[in-house]
Amino acid sequence: MAQKLRELNVKVDVDIAEAIRGLKAIQREAKKATQALRELETESGANRTFNKGDIAHWDGIAHVVICADSDTAVLAPKTDRTTDYTRLFAVDNTPELFSAIEAHLREVSGE
Repeated sequence: MAQKLRELNVKVDVDIAEAIRGLKAIQREAKKATQALRELETESGANRTFNKGDIAHWDGIAHVVICADSDTAVLAPKTDRTTDYTRLFAVDNTPELFSAIEAHLREVSGE
């Protein structure tokens, strides 16, 4: 038995301008809160972890943080011209570990 196809056309007018303004306001406040948290963490130093682009010097060798998330940081030895990706290693990216090895670092600088 062949079924008849029926068409249904619906026109919906929705004014989402107010909702978008509200979402943008929330986004602005979230960015401000995130920036304030970063500043607080930087000032306290207690929550310092590795961030992408950080350069850490120890044992006379510069190491660059290739990537980092809340759990792990991946580092590789770096010279003036190249980064030795064949010698990558990962460390726990926790404030406790950073504090423990910080004494062995001659310099840590972020981008």
